Amino acid sequence: MIAGIGVDLLDINRVSTLYDRYDTRFVTHLLTDRERVEFESTARKVHYLATRFSGKEAISQSTWHGAQGANDAARCEHIK
Repeated sequence: MIAGIGVDLLDINRVSTLYDRYDTRFVTHLLTDRERVEFESTARKVHYLATRFSGKEAISQSTWHGAQGANDAARCEHIK
């Protein structure tokens, strides 16, 4: 059942700041092993991180986990 529909906006500068500040720690926390391999080969690293962050946040919100599952991001994977 769909309880609601919403739109989330993400300021890519916030993701850039996190990446600059935490580098590998942020990447490891956010991405799965397969995503990290893809991340290493992309030229637009901040854009890649922002899209993954947004998608994983949306999944987290829709499953009512929110901030409760702090390490769930690295267990959720985007598949092309």
